[in-house]
Amino acid sequence: MIFFSAKDETEAILKQKLGPIERGFPLKKLSFVRLGGRARYLFKAFNKKQLIKAVKIARSLNLPHIVVGSASNILFLDEGFSGLVIVNRYNRLSSEEAVRVS
Repeated sequence: MIFFSAKDETEAILKQKLGPIERGFPLKKLSFVRLGGRARYLFKAFNKKQLIKAVKIARSLNLPHIVVGSASNILFLDEGFSGLVIVNRYNRLSSEEAVRVS
């Protein structure tokens, strides 16, 4: 299980650059099968600009990150995820654009 201590510098940077993020978010709330530990950080992107910005910031911080959509085909570990989970709530992203983001 991943232990999340008090607020840290990474959290402050994420909040400053992205806005609202959630800390210690239970991934089972995202997963279709209701399994998984906690995400260190979670950000919900509602447009293309937010989605791209979140990925770029995570990369610049050397922070492990994953982009998920409806999470119907993903299983999260019970240990959780020690990086940033970016939830894509922007449903107009084409597969070609998604490749350019990654």
